[in-house]
Amino acid sequence: MRITSHEYISVEKWCKPVDAAGLITGSGNLVYFADSPVEPALVAPQFRVDTGFPDDVFSRTEEFGVNLNLDTGTVRATSQPFVARLENVRVERPGFGIILDRHLIMDESYHNRTLTEESKVWYGAHSTRRSAQFSVDYQLGSDNFTSRLDTKYYIDRDVDRCLNSPAMLLSGPSFYNYHHWLLEMLPRIWWHDVIPGLKDLPLIIHSPLLPFQVETLAALGIGAERLLPFDGWMLQADCLYFSSCIAPGNASIRNIKWLKERLKPAFGVAEGHPRDLIYVSRRKAGARRLLNEDQVVAALDARGFKTMMMEDYSVKEQIEIFSNARVVVMPNGAAGINMAFSSPGATLIELIPASYLHCVNWIYSSLSGCRYGRLICDDSISPQRDMVINIEALKNITDQALAS
Repeated sequence: MRITSHEYISVEKWCKPVDAAGLITGSGNLVYFADSPVEPALVAPQFRVDTGFPDDVFSRTEEFGVNLNLDTGTVRATSQPFVARLENVRVERPGFGIILDRHLIMDESYHNRTLTEESKVWYGAHSTRRSAQFSVDYQLGSDNFTSRLDTKYYIDRDVDRCLNSPAMLLSGPSFYNYHHWLLEMLPRIWWHDVIPGLKDLPLIIHSPLLPFQVETLAALGIGAERLLPFDGWMLQADCLYFSSCIAPGNASIRNIKWLKERLKPAFGVAEGHPRDLIYVSRRKAGARRLLNEDQVVAALDARGFKTMMMEDYSVKEQIEIFSNARVVVMPNGAAGINMAFSSPGATLIELIPASYLHCVNWIYSSLSGCRYGRLICDDSISPQRDMVINIEALKNITDQALAS
């Protein structure tokens, strides 16, 4: 293990652009860019109750690499989806970042350079969240003059597995999270439809897999025989195919359509009848739980809601639950991605910590044709963002959704 300087480079600068056929027949570092879809306008949250906390639903959009037009309510990914053919590269866990050579890291390892550099690609592998990046003080000419060298460094780990035959990467940061798996990793196989010649490539994937990951892969016809599990630190690949997220930045109708059009038929789930009222509890989670959940359950039970914990259900069952839901009340959490399977016109009421004004469940509810409301909640007494719910405000916003 060594300390090595590094910089970032985009796939567009590193690879030669080709068409889909050229990606199969060509050699060297190549990239095929797919078209981006026309995005529908987002609908502002329809249900709100003032709980005394500021609410900027747009406050975290830049974190996702998203270009959001506040005037028109439209959202656009900041880059095009692509498939790249990369020669002699390294893949480093835990975030499966792509090292193009010993000193160049691919911007799009996780959506874009900003998220790759500052987010989760290297988190856990290094001593800090920013890729163990640090500056070096050095002296020039005089003991009294010290400047700062801006070169970034990372821990250059030894290779513990080599692949000599072509393979496709199907993993990334937060791979054990249900939301990130469904939203960012599983849809990377969108190339099956665009470049059928790559359809049978073996898939490099994290190990071990969780049950919901095995279930979704199997539903799409991907069995264990096609997987190359990797649980080491550094993998060397002679020829790596890398598919970007189906919509870099995630906020796209492409994600919603892909999930709904692939997983519903794969699991044999018919179009739902939105009539059920459900409350999704995070009682078993490690954060963003409700400190007065008994009061919440009592208020919702009186209105006909059924309390459920998604950990108790398979992926197929979760899709069925959300497909048949008329109104869903839930704290902010991974299960919100299931709104992708909800019927148009269904409603999500999200209980969200005042210190964590996340926008992703609003975006995906809107793109799914669903209505959305958010209740900003006090999380000031808990480092885990556990919340105290204003029960009267909860009744108010829930009654708004039920009456409309």
